[in-house]
Amino acid sequence: MSFREKTAWIALAAILIAASIYFGTLVAHRGDPSHAFAVGLFLKVVLLQTVITAAATIVAAIASPADARAPRDERDHMVAALAAGRAYYPLLIGVAVTSATIHFGATAFDLLNGMLAMIMLAEAWRFATQIVLYRRGA
Repeated sequence: MSFREKTAWIALAAILIAASIYFGTLVAHRGDPSHAFAVGLFLKVVLLQTVITAAATIVAAIASPADARAPRDERDHMVAALAAGRAYYPLLIGVAVTSATIHFGATAFDLLNGMLAMIMLAEAWRFATQIVLYRRGA
């Protein structure tokens, strides 16, 4: 497994953990949480995701330093471009649909969290697509 594939796995795991904690806490909290609670939760989850990603990437780089130092080749650029392209349209559609919920009574908090969920899903899709493309030998 290449270093780039390992970092895609790390990023996918970190974003799934972060989304699970953030949205799980909001669901468990029930109702409309206070602004301070929501902002504090968001900042804690962002910090956690950053720490998980950084620490795991450092461990992966230490495990295979030559691979980590290698510059991105044509395949890496192609995989990144294909994955970004495949995640763009679900993101665009998800944000458009989420934006429309404001006309059906969604609050600003609901709208922001819906868009955050769409962004996190699109990023998870991008990382998963990268993994599939690396596995397929694209």
